[in-house]
Amino acid sequence: MSIPLIIYTLIGFIVALGYLINKYPALVFVGQIINLAYTLVHEFAHAFVAVLVEQRVAEMRLNFDTSGHVVSYVKGKRDGLLVTFAGYTLPCVISLVLYMLLEAGRASFVLFILIAIAGFSFIFIRNWYGFFWIVGFIALLVTAYLYTTPTVVAHMAMFLSAVIFAGSVYGGWRIFIYSMKHPEDAGDATNLAERTFFPAQVWGFIFFMFSAITFVAVPFYFYGSVFMDVPYMEEIKLLLR
Repeated sequence: MSIPLIIYTLIGFIVALGYLINKYPALVFVGQIINLAYTLVHEFAHAFVAVLVEQRVAEMRLNFDTSGHVVSYVKGKRDGLLVTFAGYTLPCVISLVLYMLLEAGRASFVLFILIAIAGFSFIFIRNWYGFFWIVGFIALLVTAYLYTTPTVVAHMAMFLSAVIFAGSVYGGWRIFIYSMKHPEDAGDATNLAERTFFPAQVWGFIFFMFSAITFVAVPFYFYGSVFMDVPYMEEIKLLLR
């Protein structure tokens, strides 16, 4: 992992936790706008899996306070579980893929993936703030790719990947804490508890484990030999290169 990517990863966590520093309103304001990149990926995960299992997505909202939601009409218990479960798990996978692409020197591919995610989500956006944010996000990425240098593209890709990675890690921890303190109002963990025999605390812990594995996977992928025992890992690295 390059020094700039390490620095951007640290910045990503600072941005993810930025709303806790309420004594600096300007920083909180900027952080809320940036953190919507993770919220976008989170809500995209719900919507994408809903479409994947052939269910109808009614709307997606992205809000200034970094919250968001997707309304989908899902028939069947299994499909409902998949759509809800995807919210905190698929972003972890996406963040790892983005880091793998960065390590392989494919920063432009990172922008392509984010543009695709934003473009897909744009179809379902139903609030004005979300609409303008996602249009601006797509315009920023397209402009960076078409009219800036590869260095600028690389730094933008690293920064956005770090924000999504930090959001994925922190999101799992946050939903776990909520499920322990307020199991009746813990978002996706509560929704899964209502659909299964397992309480919200169990689902919160599962989400936390996904985020913890994601957090540990990045240094192992870059520095450790653990992934060398994973089937086809070397082939995956060569393919990305």
